[in-house]
Amino acid sequence: MYCNARAHPSVILLLLVPLLVPYSVLQFQIIAGFPDDPSKVVYIKESTKWFSLVGGGFIDLIRMLVIPIVFISIVHVILHMEAGANLKKLVVAMISTNLGMVAVAAIVGLTWGMLLV
Repeated sequence: MYCNARAHPSVILLLLVPLLVPYSVLQFQIIAGFPDDPSKVVYIKESTKWFSLVGGGFIDLIRMLVIPIVFISIVHVILHMEAGANLKKLVVAMISTNLGMVAVAAIVGLTWGMLLV
């Protein structure tokens, strides 16, 4: 069966962007003269400020959403418990799960910290 479908130009562009990005980074390095300290190059400093604005806003958005979602999920579980459910058992399981997650996050964070130093 013959298909006469063509890819949309934006799809082609999306496929080519990963191939072109390393060359553009190399061009910026050539223009800047391969500096030892990239933070002293003006356009790198400015673009870092703009990217940190977007990245910082995204992290703040995630922080703002996490606490209400956790609170709502806890309230949902408590409200939809069966009549014979043991609240003490639920609380112990919840706290132990949270402490386990914190321990795993601390181990991963300390390991990455030690590897990067």
